[in-house]
Amino acid sequence: ERAIQAYSYAVQLHPTNMLIKQSRAKAVLADSKANDIALQQALRDLKDVVIDRRDSTGAWQLLAQAQARLGNHIDATLALAEVAVQRRQPREAERLMNRVKDKVQDGTPQAFHLQDLQKALADQAEKR
Repeated sequence: ERAIQAYSYAVQLHPTNMLIKQSRAKAVLADSKANDIALQQALRDLKDVVIDRRDSTGAWQLLAQAQARLGNHIDATLALAEVAVQRRQPREAERLMNRVKDKVQDGTPQAFHLQDLQKALADQAEKR
């Protein structure tokens, strides 16, 4: 709780510092009693981080945790697939994408994320 308060104060002072935002989100996720308001803030922080630092597998893993804790299981799985793609683990990425592909509705942000992941995986396969 005190760590979350300290990080929140730091974010007020440095609102564009992604390391502080990621640290605050990590502190929230470490709190098993964190409420939905805190989890939503952690989710917003982590979305900012992955926009700024798309290749941060640590941020994507935390984002998956936040999504799962909020019951957003498709988004959580896509975040884990992102980690697998970045780590060049094609089998794991495929397994995760296959788990959600029939649940994703066309034209949604989830569908676009899935397409981006599929393209990244195909690009990696071409380079092998």
